[in-house]
Amino acid sequence: MDGGRLAPEADPLYGHYRGLVGLWKHLRSAHPKLIVENCSSGSLRQDALTAALTDTHWVSDNVDNGANLAMNYGATALFPPEICSHWTCYPNARARNDPGPAGVLDLETQFTVNMMGHLGLSGRIYEWDAERRKVAAERIALYKKIRPLLRTADVFHLTPQVSATSARSTQATLYVDSKRGKGLLFAFHGGDPALEVVLRLRGLMADRTYRVAWPAAFGAEQSESGKKLLEKGLTVRFPQRGASVIVPIDP
Repeated sequence: MDGGRLAPEADPLYGHYRGLVGLWKHLRSAHPKLIVENCSSGSLRQDALTAALTDTHWVSDNVDNGANLAMNYGATALFPPEICSHWTCYPNARARNDPGPAGVLDLETQFTVNMMGHLGLSGRIYEWDAERRKVAAERIALYKKIRPLLRTADVFHLTPQVSATSARSTQATLYVDSKRGKGLLFAFHGGDPALEVVLRLRGLMADRTYRVAWPAAFGAEQSESGKKLLEKGLTVRFPQRGASVIVPIDP
């Protein structure tokens, strides 16, 4: 539709937007406790207007495991994580045999990529085998623990966005609750030939000491000064290709 040739009052698309805003404002007024989800072509219809009038939005209709890593990163560059929702639909322990980007991520990571905002699960869940159900239960339990921080955090993107078509890098994001000084690092091995990366953190206080609580597969707990984490960085050693880690970093 060539709406540019029309005056605003005669533009059907402009009229559509005015009507949509009127509907949402009515729902807000008449039903203040109603939760409104925005999902129309995923975030292709997410902007400042929809963010102001809805409670959450689904990042994309694309649920490819490899693409999820890039899309969830990009969504939090524009919107706070508490309104960015996405889902794991096709977790597959054998996906790593796939030569494409989706094959890079291990089974646990296929859930972790969607924990950077609102974690959703969908698809034929009743067909998942015991291994997939076990990993899903573990990720859900962890997500419930970290969700309060995600809702209040500032988001710092520490690396470029991994390529959805040629995953050959590491991707990392740091969430920081500035009031409590607590941090949460998400790091993903996206197919980089190296299994080790140094990440210069952001958002922390240089004059404080932080406890870095690594999961067992990534090493022992350590204490580091904020100055060192900001200036020299934190070394992440992935145990295998396609792994990921969520690391609490607390004062």
